Amino acid sequence: MISIVVPIFLVTLKHVQMTRDCLFSLEGQYDELIIVDNDSPMIAPEFEYKATKYIKNSINLGYVGATNIGIQAAKGDYIVVVSNDTILKSGNLKDLCA
Repeated sequence: MISIVVPIFLVTLKHVQMTRDCLFSLEGQYDELIIVDNDSPMIAPEFEYKATKYIKNSINLGYVGATNIGIQAAKGDYIVVVSNDTILKSGNLKDLCA
């Protein structure tokens, strides 16, 4: 089982689009998607619906703090932390785990 943790902090529409692109590139490569929102000033409800688990921090804990929360929530045998500006090629994670 592959769990992906994506910490986010959305400040501009560029951050929202970048995160959309990232999540699109991850489709089909995980069993669990955990998005940790670090108290973003912008709201993107679509991310909450896309995630297996959506964690909204009440304060910004920084990248490492959000990552640690996501890792603690993960149930996978493999846990992958992906920055929201990352684009993965199709099949990379499943091939790596195999």
